[in-house]
Amino acid sequence: IVITGGTVENAYAGGETGDPSVTGSISSIAVRVEGGTVESLTPGKSGGTVITPDAQNTEVSLSYLPGTVTNEDTLKTDFGADAAKVLFTVSFNTNGGSAVESVLVEEGGLVPAPAAPTKGGYTFAGWHKGSADGEAWDFANDTVSGDLVLFAAWNEVVPEEPTPDP
Repeated sequence: IVITGGTVENAYAGGETGDPSVTGSISSIAVRVEGGTVESLTPGKSGGTVITPDAQNTEVSLSYLPGTVTNEDTLKTDFGADAAKVLFTVSFNTNGGSAVESVLVEEGGLVPAPAAPTKGGYTFAGWHKGSADGEAWDFANDTVSGDLVLFAAWNEVVPEEPTPDP
């Protein structure tokens, strides 16, 4: 389930059937709140089984922007600390280059490497933390722990001087 806007009064992670004749196991549940407001996000039931990370063969993944879920202070208790993740915004400052869209990344997640921006007269030299001169961002290993801005580094293209004829 992806919630991108509006107001949702109750969202359940798992089918809320309560029907004991429903059997089988649920392998995964994902709820992602990217906008709007959810008044209550709670564990649901399927066949009388409460859907939490403790339920047999169930993987729960909740991710939400801070302030979008009214009961966000209890999500880690209700679903498990490893299941409930905050979404952070990763923005890209291209320092005069072509635009790169921001992305939402779960707490502790890896940032997907965007396509390299372009800038006339320069070659792209990578993304850096804090400033264009800061430490290079390692997309394979660096993880997100809060909202983040990555800065483009550039190398100026120096035209070759013509070689004089002897």
